Amino acid sequence: MSKYLGLDLGSNSIGWAIIDDSAKKTINYGVHNFDNTNGKKRIKIKKPKSQTILILNILIGISATFCIVNLENWQFWLNIILTIFIAKITLSSQ
Repeated sequence: MSKYLGLDLGSNSIGWAIIDDSAKKTINYGVHNFDNTNGKKRIKIKKPKSQTILILNILIGISATFCIVNLENWQFWLNIILTIFIAKITLSSQ
């Protein structure tokens, strides 16, 4: 009889489940939501969009260089480039 504890750690909650592997059954599960502001307002620090997009452009350049130089891991670096590119498009459209 083996039991597993699964955790899902989020920014405002923790989810958990206990599963019995031999019976293929969930024993118990739940979610605990928490507020870490203690009644105070959160202060969000924003960077200018142009600065963020510049940083993303630099990361695309560095990733493209690694993609060309290290041909063994070209798929990894291509995924990095595409992920950064999608983040850049998302930020510029907001």
